[in-house]
Amino acid sequence: MTEPETQSTVNGAVHAVLSGAPSKFRFRSDRLNSSELNHVPYCHFDGSDFLIANMSSTGMAIESEKPLSLRVGQLLDEIKISHHQQPFWKGSVEVSSVSENKLAAGFRVVAGHISLAELNFRDEFLAYRLGEYLTRRREQAANLPQDWQADVAQLHSMLCEVHVILDAYQNSDSENRWRDVELSQRLCAATFEKWSPQFLEIAARLDESSASFDADAKELAMSFSQTLLMRELCHGEIQRRAYEKPQGYAGDFRMMELTQANYLEGETLYQRFLQYFSQEMSLGQTVRARGAVALKAISEVASKDRSIKIVSLASGPAMELRKFVREAKNIEHKIDIYLIDQDEDALRNCLNALNKICAERGDNPPIELHCLHFSLRQLIAPKKGAESELVSQVLQNVDLVYSMGLFDYLPQPLAQRTVKELFGMLGKDGRLLIGNLVRTPDSSWLIEYATAWHLIYRNAKEIHDMGGGLPVKAQVITDSTNRCLFLHAINS
Repeated sequence: MTEPETQSTVNGAVHAVLSGAPSKFRFRSDRLNSSELNHVPYCHFDGSDFLIANMSSTGMAIESEKPLSLRVGQLLDEIKISHHQQPFWKGSVEVSSVSENKLAAGFRVVAGHISLAELNFRDEFLAYRLGEYLTRRREQAANLPQDWQADVAQLHSMLCEVHVILDAYQNSDSENRWRDVELSQRLCAATFEKWSPQFLEIAARLDESSASFDADAKELAMSFSQTLLMRELCHGEIQRRAYEKPQGYAGDFRMMELTQANYLEGETLYQRFLQYFSQEMSLGQTVRARGAVALKAISEVASKDRSIKIVSLASGPAMELRKFVREAKNIEHKIDIYLIDQDEDALRNCLNALNKICAERGDNPPIELHCLHFSLRQLIAPKKGAESELVSQVLQNVDLVYSMGLFDYLPQPLAQRTVKELFGMLGKDGRLLIGNLVRTPDSSWLIEYATAWHLIYRNAKEIHDMGGGLPVKAQVITDSTNRCLFLHAINS
């Protein structure tokens, strides 16, 4: 072919038409500034150490506190570079430049090259990550009780062993029968029944032994536990989301959805087992049981012979509303449901699920869904204008205001204020239902120390005190597990 202009130029097929650099014509190796490193490297020659300001694979720039007796073109043999007090490189260099004040100089490597990749490894991975871990580990070993450390290590060992066993079974299942929803459920249930009593007993013991830790010891203990246990727990989506907080907070809608799901998800049997574990540990059972309390309240309010209004605060996936919409018979009067959450993804997820269920009913139920992307601050202290009008006009004369999970994060003064504001939204005979978890040793320790999910647990007195500012007498009721207490008040 003699006419290159007729050739395809796709992907640079014709070298004659390739363009070079538009401005910087001289190629220069990538340089690494020492200010970007955790530890500054030093250059050693003539019996002294000099700070390296920057470095490339072919040279370096040094700085000196005293004038240097160097000249351009001078050869220096046996130059040594150290990083974090460890030898890193040695070789010969040529002086390529010297500053006017003799306090800085540039060197060019005569033979070979300097590995910036190795320097990065030494700086970031050895000196910083591994170094920080070893320092922290020494502190943990010196300050945490040996029996306590042994118990955490035992939990890790038990997780590793169940992981190995489930992987071994999965690998032996050439037909992938384990993927069957019902079979994987039975396999996980059998494993949990055999394995969990000892595991949860140790977790409960750790909860008791951790109670006496001061703030410094608790920080060390949580670091120790998370470093060890999350290596295995990270395979579970619930545990991983609790630890990594992809929505910016723990206890997000996806975690609650998975905890209350009727089937197990995961690409490995071990992943499904970790979901089952979250569902069946004590507070996992409570998450489902507290939903039943809310569902009962929703059903009772919906049975009124008139239109009603329901507000779900920090609605999340609203599994209880999904169940109500799916199972309610002969809905005759309009139901306005207000879903309030500060997480747009949670609202989107919940709205899509509820709309789908409404469509599947086939009877076009008179249910109207409203999504409010509101934070707690906007709800209890709305700004003048649209926020204030929405709260004062739309969120009034409500038949049921309920929340499960939000108050597990609110300190008592804010919880009391929020209860008072929510009660003010109720109409005549309207009901307020606020759920809060009770500390449960075999679950609470794992939630807090393993996955960094911090909750505010309350007892009956603290729940009752949340409603101390109400104009009516509030009750404290419980779910079927007795591990979620509810403040229940009626605007009579």
